[in-house]
Amino acid sequence: MAIVHRLPVPTDTPYRLGRHVGHDVRAAHFPFAQSRPVAEVTTTWSYTVPVLNQWQTSSCTGNAMAGFLNTDYCAPTRRAKNVSWLTEKDALQFYSVATHEENDPSDYYPPNDNGSCGLDVARAAQSLGWIDGYSHCTEFDAFRAALQSQPVLVGTVWTNAMFSPDSTGQVSPGPLDDSTIVGGHEYLALEIHYDTRLLWFLTSWGPDFGKGGKFAMSFDDFAGLLAVQGDVVVPHGVALP
Repeated sequence: MAIVHRLPVPTDTPYRLGRHVGHDVRAAHFPFAQSRPVAEVTTTWSYTVPVLNQWQTSSCTGNAMAGFLNTDYCAPTRRAKNVSWLTEKDALQFYSVATHEENDPSDYYPPNDNGSCGLDVARAAQSLGWIDGYSHCTEFDAFRAALQSQPVLVGTVWTNAMFSPDSTGQVSPGPLDDSTIVGGHEYLALEIHYDTRLLWFLTSWGPDFGKGGKFAMSFDDFAGLLAVQGDVVVPHGVALP
């Protein structure tokens, strides 16, 4: 089984969550290869198509994968497949296939809506022919190296405080304990800035969240989240027709 820890999927939060932890034995076979110390290079990956909105579905993993494929980094992939940009329908397809990875009918979407994990949605994208493979990491330095090479999916716990970005778009998780953590969320990492020590992410709650659907987090805050059963999925290549 890929899912070793199911995070709650609350229905009474301002925005829907749905990420589970999937640190299984298969992930050990696909580590992200960080061959040298990370050079501190500020990096920004552009996203210029509409921001998707998962609404009341726990499809954040599917949305994060669709968001990755909607970046300008993946524009050649979309052109090769004659797709202008992926829609919420595509995100739900990724999510549905991901829920079948566990072979547990009680979790299949539809009709059930119990969430999924980042590794399963990577396998879903691969089986649907959008990527050739993926790698995985849980360390902050490996995450920095991966993000400086391409956009990446990240999955972490989510706290109540993170639902409310400040006026600059930054979120602060606050304490990480049972009283503050409300579930898990999968989202897309797009930018790393060494001058401000900030990371910028794209979520799947439409353009009204944060700054046009994006939000920022400090290096220290994200490293703290990553240390609490967080993970990073790095999609590889494209499977062209």
